[in-house]
Amino acid sequence: MQNFHPLLWALFAIVLLTQVFPFVSTLFQLLRVEMGRIRMTRLAVPVQLSPLHQAAVNELRAIGFEPFAVYTINDSYDDCTAVMLKHANLPAVANIYLRPGSFMSYPVWFWSFAADGAILLTANRQPVSHDMPQVQRVDAYAPTLQKHWQAHEARMAAATLETITPDAAYARIAAATIGYVDDSLAKGRLVPKGDKFFLSYGTALRMTLELMRRRRQLRVPYSTVALNDTYRSTYFAELYDVQTGVKKRLKNRASVSLILLALSLLVSLGLFAWWLDWKSAAAVIIVLLVHECGHALAMRIFGYRDMNMFFIPMMGAVVTGNVKNIPVWKQAIVLLAGPVPGLLFGIAIALNIHAFEPSSFLLTLGINAGILNLFNLLPLSFLDGGKLVEITLLSSWPYALFAFALLSSMAIIGIIVYFKSYNMLFIAFIFLMASRLLWRMARVRSALKKQPAQNLKELFAVTEKTIGVKNFYRQFYIVRSIHEQPAVRPPRAWEMVAVPLLFLACWGVSGLAWSAWNHDRAMEATFDAAVADYYKHYKDGTAKVTAAAQNLNPIDRRQIDALAIVAFQKKGDERAKALLDILELKKEGRSYTRSVITARYLNDAYYAEERLNVPDRIPVLEAALKQIDAAAPDTYAQTVTTRLRIAELRDRAGDTAGAAADLSALLGSTQHADNCNCALRDVIEAQTWFYLDKGDAAKAAAFLEAAPYAAMTKKTDAVGIAYGWALLESGKTAAGATQMQTAAPYVDDTDEGEADNLDLLYAYWKNGQKDKAAAVIADASRNDYCTPDELSYMLTDDLWRRRRSEGIRLAVAEVCAALPPLGKKPQ
Repeated sequence: MQNFHPLLWALFAIVLLTQVFPFVSTLFQLLRVEMGRIRMTRLAVPVQLSPLHQAAVNELRAIGFEPFAVYTINDSYDDCTAVMLKHANLPAVANIYLRPGSFMSYPVWFWSFAADGAILLTANRQPVSHDMPQVQRVDAYAPTLQKHWQAHEARMAAATLETITPDAAYARIAAATIGYVDDSLAKGRLVPKGDKFFLSYGTALRMTLELMRRRRQLRVPYSTVALNDTYRSTYFAELYDVQTGVKKRLKNRASVSLILLALSLLVSLGLFAWWLDWKSAAAVIIVLLVHECGHALAMRIFGYRDMNMFFIPMMGAVVTGNVKNIPVWKQAIVLLAGPVPGLLFGIAIALNIHAFEPSSFLLTLGINAGILNLFNLLPLSFLDGGKLVEITLLSSWPYALFAFALLSSMAIIGIIVYFKSYNMLFIAFIFLMASRLLWRMARVRSALKKQPAQNLKELFAVTEKTIGVKNFYRQFYIVRSIHEQPAVRPPRAWEMVAVPLLFLACWGVSGLAWSAWNHDRAMEATFDAAVADYYKHYKDGTAKVTAAAQNLNPIDRRQIDALAIVAFQKKGDERAKALLDILELKKEGRSYTRSVITARYLNDAYYAEERLNVPDRIPVLEAALKQIDAAAPDTYAQTVTTRLRIAELRDRAGDTAGAAADLSALLGSTQHADNCNCALRDVIEAQTWFYLDKGDAAKAAAFLEAAPYAAMTKKTDAVGIAYGWALLESGKTAAGATQMQTAAPYVDDTDEGEADNLDLLYAYWKNGQKDKAAAVIADASRNDYCTPDELSYMLTDDLWRRRRSEGIRLAVAEVCAALPPLGKKPQ
């Protein structure tokens, strides 16, 4: 896991909370708002307005407007009373909708009519308003009604206006208002669905961008009579009804929900990959998705509606939905349906961990499923485990809920500090902010015991007085939680017992699984110590290893290691049979994999019959290969060396054509023998040395220079070295020396480097660079290079390398003979 600087994460959290979340939530909500056709009905008789509404109308009268029409506007969801007013001296009309808006108190629009037939409309603080036909709309974004009116006056002064009667003004405004649906449909701004309509993606995006761009202006408080101390609680009560009524308009659009889920998933995947790695990120996303699908399935069964699922980048995922009057036991099942399936899967993987390769994605998935879901079941507020505690034991005590949330926040901070995962401190910050909200809610509930509220107006008044906040949205969540609380059933006695017991059962199963897992780890450590002691001392044979293996999990891959260690102590046919028996189990060992055992079995077969005549060794190796092909066909790559040895033996027995045919067949069969193409490179190298052994260096060079093998010669490995020899032996000594410098660069006196140094020494010697050849043989290595027995130890004639050994011996002998005595420099 990459440990990014906490300041970088703080910046990321700020952008996430202040930009990304508001943008996505606004866009998603706009796309789900269902609308109907507008109807306007002018009322023939005067309407008695409430004191608040009359006060709002009087604000318009104070700047020169007088009412001339009262009407209702309806779109099948809301009925709203509106008043239209005519300015006493100027060609302007105003209308006020007596339905609270989000940013400006009661929405007010100023209208004027241009001589060219256009309608000038100046709205205010309405970034998500709709365009209307023939209407030139401008938003003033003004903090007061007076400045709003001044913005419209400036537009009037810049245009040629006509004066029309109030009735004509009402008719033209009504036509524009009612006609916006058909106009928007024609222009693709609305999408029809039956007799209702939704915003198009482009329109919703444009509105959202405008809202985000204007947020700073919209944060400036709007000065209006509705928000003064006299009417504020009344106005907030109206606005509360409007905000809760918006839920009626929010409809599920499958395409919108899928797009939100897909985009949030992809963003979360990318960020998790940035933080972790792609495999771990994919595992986390799958775990979160399954977790939320568990919640969603239970919610659907218990009647939740308006459900949506989406990911919150770097935090998790959420499934939302609405339900009324649901008992605690159903809430508990919904909460447990998320973590329990993933937790059981994680436990199953952990208890069978030995059945998986360390790099297995299923293993990564299981580990993440166990850890994330177990963490989610911690009894901490805001997690599923904490919510179980809250709904069963704390729901009736507001201060207890606050204390629980605060302690949970402190625990989260402790976990972050303990694991030094400071990148996640912004999550703790969010939890602390939520705790602050619960503190305010507890205070309001306590105040209501002394001063009960009979309605929403009084509830807002008590909330403002208690927490000292005059902003509607800071009061809204508190008021809604208290106002809707009677719809939530309190826990019954049996639920207060049964749900915690169910919760404890989940932790009990996890504890038992942990105990079993921990026991396995202890037995593994004992076995590993026995193996290490065996290889260090060999004093007790394999007895301790075998005894330790008996206590291992039966599916632990160390069981194969134990069998292999015992098998390697046997001799001859007995060992061969034991190795075949292991391969036929079709299981991988932890240290002794099937590939290792195959290679060991075939090597034994090759060296065990060295005393036989060359022709007689071929059928022995072919029989060994046949047994491996039957017992372990998945280890073909490890059989290639033996197949090459058979070809070499066939050549040494005089069947050169047969050897060539074997090599040609192997070039085809090893194309995809393993992921690294190591087997193919072995065959290519052997083919090159075959040509060199036959004295056809030009053919060897041409073979490697042709596609598709040319690129292989550029690497520092055996194929590159073989190409260097092909160039040297074909007379291209300068090119050969250059190639050898690339393929076998000088390695200072190390066991791993000495053999390659011999190839470089030969290249320099062959190219006449005797001083460079001498420099390869440093003082510390002279005994190794210049002593025939030591030199023979470093050389091998295996797989047609006899000419290499002969050439190196000749070069080394000449170079060593020319070296000055040890400790003296040449004159």
